[in-house]
Amino acid sequence: MKWLSLGVHYAHETVGGTQAYAHRLNTALRRRGIDAMAAHFTESPGPGSLDEVPLFGLPMPPVSRSRMAVWECAPHGIAEFERLLAQVRPDVVHFHATLQAHPPEYFEAARRAGARTLWTFHAPGQTCLQTALLRDGHVPCDGRIDPSRCARCGLVWAGVPPVVAALFGAVDLSRLSPLVPPRLRHPFERRAGVARFQARLEQACAALDHWVTHAQWTRELLQLNELGGSPALELPLPPPPLEVSVKPDLAAWEGLSEGLRLLYAGRLLDIKGPHLLLKALAGPLRGAPIALALLTAPTDVAYEERLRSQALAEPRARLQPPFDATKTLEAMAAADAVVVPSVWKETGPYTVLEAQWVGTPVIGSNRGGIPERLEGDTSSVLFQAPDVDDLARAIRKLLGQRESAATKENRARPFREKYMRAFEAALDRLLEVVR
Repeated sequence: MKWLSLGVHYAHETVGGTQAYAHRLNTALRRRGIDAMAAHFTESPGPGSLDEVPLFGLPMPPVSRSRMAVWECAPHGIAEFERLLAQVRPDVVHFHATLQAHPPEYFEAARRAGARTLWTFHAPGQTCLQTALLRDGHVPCDGRIDPSRCARCGLVWAGVPPVVAALFGAVDLSRLSPLVPPRLRHPFERRAGVARFQARLEQACAALDHWVTHAQWTRELLQLNELGGSPALELPLPPPPLEVSVKPDLAAWEGLSEGLRLLYAGRLLDIKGPHLLLKALAGPLRGAPIALALLTAPTDVAYEERLRSQALAEPRARLQPPFDATKTLEAMAAADAVVVPSVWKETGPYTVLEAQWVGTPVIGSNRGGIPERLEGDTSSVLFQAPDVDDLARAIRKLLGQRESAATKENRARPFREKYMRAFEAALDRLLEVVR
C-alpha cells in the first residue's frame, strides 16, 4: 500500500504538532511495511527524505490573495499535484492542512486518481474561518457554521462594534460592495465569504472518505455540521519514538533562580496563552519561588514584542528558542510541571502527551482536548482559562512538590505501555477501513 500525506510544512522545516503527527504516523506506517511518503509546500520543490520517509515538494500557495480568494479557498497548484499523483500512484492520500492550503480540487484529484482520502482534524481553522473557534475573540464556540453568526463574529474580531456587526451578518450585502471604497468593503463581503467557505468545505467533504480525529469535541463538531458522510475514524496522536532515551536536562533553566521549575513549550500566539503565565507571575504569584522557561518560536510579531517586554521585566522567566524534539522531552523530564495555558480549543495538544510520556505533571487549561487528555491523571491540575488567579491557584498546588526522576518514570512507564497499545489497536482499525 502507498500512503501519501500532504501538509503545508513537514517535520524537517517546522516544529509543530501537525508536522510531528504526520511524520510520526508515516514512520509508524513504514514499520508496518506500508510505503508512506509525504508532500509539502515549499519554495524549492524537489524530492528528499527524512528518516527514510520520501518527501516531495509542491509550489507554495500564493501569498498575496484577495480576502475573498482566502475565504473561498481559491484553487492553486492543481496541475502539479495531479502530476505527483500520477508519479507516485498512492492508494491513500492523507490531508493535514486547511482548505486554503489544499482546496477541494485536491480531494477531487486524489479521488480521480483512485486513492482513498483522509483528513485529520488538527486545528479549529479547518472549519472556522476566523481560525480560533473563539466567539468574538473570547468565548469558546461550539463550531456550528452559520453565515450570520460567523460573519458577525469575524467582524467583531476585526473591530466592528457588535451591534453593527450583527446587522451586516444578518443580510448578504455583497452586491453593494462595489459601491463603497475598497477599505470599507469587508463588512459588506463577510457574510457572503462565510457562505462561500461553507460551500467549499462541503465540496471537499463530498470527496472525502473519512475524517481522522483525536479529540471527542472535534467529532461532535463534525456531527453538528454534518461534515463527511462516513463516521470519523479515531486515531490517538502518534506517540514519540520509544527508542529515544530521555534524560532530564536543566539547561532550559540555566541562569534562573531556584524554585518550582515550570516549562512552556509552544508557539508565541495569544491563543496559546503564554501571556497568562507572565501575568500570573507579575500578579498573584509575585515573589513565589518559581523559575519559568519558555521554549517558543515567534509567530505573531506584535504579540512577540509584548511578551518579550513582559519577560524582560520578570527575572524568574526566560524566553528562548525552541529545542528539537528530543531535547524538549529532556526539558520536560526535568520540569516540575509543564504548563499548557491555551485559550482556544486544542485538538491535542502534543505538549500534554509528551509531558505524560516522561511522567511530568501538567498544569492545563480546561479547553478542548486538554481535559480529555488529562482525564484520570491525578498528578496534573486543570484551571479555568483565561482566569489568571485560577492559573495561580493551580501552580500553587505544586509549589514545594518536586518529584524524583524515579517517581516520574514509575508514572510514565505504564502510561506509555497503555498508550502504545491503544494507538496500535486504533491504527489497526484505521488500516482495515482504508484497505
